[in-house]
Amino acid sequence: MLFRFIIITLLLISQLKAFESGLIQDFAKTSPFRHKVRPKKISLNEIIEQGLRENFDQHVREFSTATVQIDIQDTKSEFWVPKLKLELITAPQKIATLRKGSKNTSPTTKEPSGSFGLKFEDYTVFNWGKDFLQYKNDIASLEREKDSLKEQKREFKLDLIKSYFKLYTIKEIQKIYRAQLQKASFVYRLNREKVVLKKISKQDYYQSRSEYFRAQTEYYESQKSSGSMDEEMTRILSERAGTRYIPEDLLDFKEISLPIKEALNLAVKNNPEILDIKTNLNNAKRDYEIKLKENLPLPKITVGLGTWAHHFQNGQSSTQYETSSGNSNIELVATINASWPLTGSGGILNTRSTRRSLIQSKKFEKSLDGKIHTVQSLIRDYYQRILNFEDQIKFLNERSKNIEKTLDIIIDNYLLKKAAFTAFSSILIEFKNAKIDYLNALYNHLELKIELSKLLGLENFPGESFENLGKKRIIQ
Repeated sequence: MLFRFIIITLLLISQLKAFESGLIQDFAKTSPFRHKVRPKKISLNEIIEQGLRENFDQHVREFSTATVQIDIQDTKSEFWVPKLKLELITAPQKIATLRKGSKNTSPTTKEPSGSFGLKFEDYTVFNWGKDFLQYKNDIASLEREKDSLKEQKREFKLDLIKSYFKLYTIKEIQKIYRAQLQKASFVYRLNREKVVLKKISKQDYYQSRSEYFRAQTEYYESQKSSGSMDEEMTRILSERAGTRYIPEDLLDFKEISLPIKEALNLAVKNNPEILDIKTNLNNAKRDYEIKLKENLPLPKITVGLGTWAHHFQNGQSSTQYETSSGNSNIELVATINASWPLTGSGGILNTRSTRRSLIQSKKFEKSLDGKIHTVQSLIRDYYQRILNFEDQIKFLNERSKNIEKTLDIIIDNYLLKKAAFTAFSSILIEFKNAKIDYLNALYNHLELKIELSKLLGLENFPGESFENLGKKRIIQ
């Protein structure tokens, strides 16, 4: 009898392997994620490199950065460099008369006339800092926009790392469901042979059949989740739809080493939202200074550099330099141009306009205080959750190893009729849950660290690189 049992067991194992192969093939035929593309092996560094190179949104950011850089150059040139331009002006020149009228007082002639010259616009020498304050506001806003685009690129890189390890986690969970299905299928097929020989009760047989169907359903769901994540990666990497990925790198667990006190200080200096408010606050303070100076009768000092022009008319031409009509002197000129409303918008003597600028400045001061408080509170929350996950990961790792050994023992005992089917069913579910809990804890720990890094305005923690969290698989 023992020999016969061994023979049956070996036959069932061989049938199980064939069944698993057929199961995967059948799923590939019926799955909505069916594709003809060979699975693509990809590493963490390849994901980062390809994402930064091919992603459509990143291309848009690069074009936006180039546009902002042009705006910065224009703003600097507009303020610091005198406006100099070539100017060609011609009077209306008659080409042909389409219809003769009863009157002929047209000012046009067939002879070309006009001027071509080098023109200098008036240049402001001193304006009590009003123009300079506005220039600083314009430059600060443009520089902040350029930095913001850099920060978006940095956060996209971190999102690429997060997406890679999300892909890795989903693929590993799929393997766990497959392992569960293998074990449930083995017991079910074995019981199907035994119930025919009346060596087990029908209850055991139907229980094993139900367990097999449950495991099969969960495996199919994991297949769909894996396919959805593959499609998400194709969108991120701008690859052909239907591409399937095999992550080559494992997620290497590393505890956070950055002290929380240092993190709080880094956030105040680098957090993107805090930097946005700081820029708005500085601009508002300069706007208030401008309003105060505009309310004073301060002279504006300019210099007229004139125009060097070549005039042509009636076959004659002349070249001359003028700063104003009939004058070629280069003069430093002071003008005062101020007004103080007594009614209407702005209030009497611009009091409401000035007060509005002051209120705007105070508003940004409070916004800055509030944002710093919120960011530091989030940092403390992230730290607590990260440390909790670190303790949990160590426990879940040991739990997973222990349950794996327990499952093997219970399967052996069940086959030898030393354990009930409920014990096998219970430990199989616990085996699946423990493995999945461990993988999810690893990913959630990484996700929190990445979100914390974004909050701090950093690409990596000091002394730690997210790009190095990929650990090569050991092929046995």
